[in-house]
Amino acid sequence: MSRVSVPAPVISAWAAVSPFGIGVGDFAAGLRSGRPVLSAPGDVDGVPPGQSVGMVPDFVQRDVLGRRGTRGMDRLTGLAVVAAGHLVGAGDLPPGERVAVVLGTTTGSQQSMSDITRDTLIHEKPFYIETAHIPNAIMNSSAGQCAMRYGLRGPNATVAAGRTSTLSALMYARRLLAADRARTVLCGAAEEFSSARAWWEWRAGSLTNGAPPLGEGCVLLRLDAGSGGAVADGASGDPAAPVRAELARLVAVEFATHDGRSPAQAVELCVRRALDRAGILGEDVWAIAAGTSTQGPDTTEWEVLDKLFAGHQPYRVDCLAAVGDTGAACAGFQLAAVLAEATWTSGVQGRHAVITALDSDGSAGCAVVQLC
Repeated sequence: MSRVSVPAPVISAWAAVSPFGIGVGDFAAGLRSGRPVLSAPGDVDGVPPGQSVGMVPDFVQRDVLGRRGTRGMDRLTGLAVVAAGHLVGAGDLPPGERVAVVLGTTTGSQQSMSDITRDTLIHEKPFYIETAHIPNAIMNSSAGQCAMRYGLRGPNATVAAGRTSTLSALMYARRLLAADRARTVLCGAAEEFSSARAWWEWRAGSLTNGAPPLGEGCVLLRLDAGSGGAVADGASGDPAAPVRAELARLVAVEFATHDGRSPAQAVELCVRRALDRAGILGEDVWAIAAGTSTQGPDTTEWEVLDKLFAGHQPYRVDCLAAVGDTGAACAGFQLAAVLAEATWTSGVQGRHAVITALDSDGSAGCAVVQLC
């Protein structure tokens, strides 16, 4: 298949709803301060014993978004809608039919699915449930709510790829732009903290052996069709699109699969492919960030990155030690941390950052961005 060179998408804005607070400012300030945001064990009801969690402070959908449209809104959707609102509120969006939404998730809202299932069992009849809660149990509900609330009528997609969801959303968004299906894409991933998620992870054994506490939040990036740099596939962006500030360019996204016995090889393959696609060497990389914390217990990604960039000593970005395990949004938070730290670090313009993600179900991914 022939490859068509098109401009690399531009990351022109981003939004974060995190345990540091709501907004880019809170996230960047918290990241720079290094202050802890994880709750002490026992401070949150409905979680397994001895578990700390990273929750968005004082987050109640109705209080943050108002009464309109929030009566049946679950926490996951609220996190995504608030993040999308920060990007939409910044203005300068093209017409609604040219704005797409691509949201990554693990399974949607585990709490909503669990609540509805429970209601069908405990009530007098199985259909005696709160009908307003039914849409929340559908995995693509959050992305749809973002679009409907802000009048975004372009393509709307939900990507369920576990810990590689953010990178999968970036790939999906890049293809939409390359095919001229949209001029702007709001893409990223969201994960809620809930009692259902905590106990499911606990029963699965994911919260033992030094695993990081569960966290929650949403990171959304605004991707616009670019005017420089090359990516594979598709056609050029809209030349009539307004010129925006450029934070970074998405120059490569690569994926691989593994059978559970060779995750390191899959990560290494992704990184090598991404560097080759971006046309850069190890010395061109300023920062590396994995989809897991440097504090473990699974340090596979960091071991691979340290091996590949041995001798170059790129800056290691890790915000997950502070915000917790944010599941589908892990790589999104790491990318957000890269963008935040680039704003107060001199000499990084034109250099690159490598972000990886690895899911135990068999997928690995890597994105390379060039800072502007």
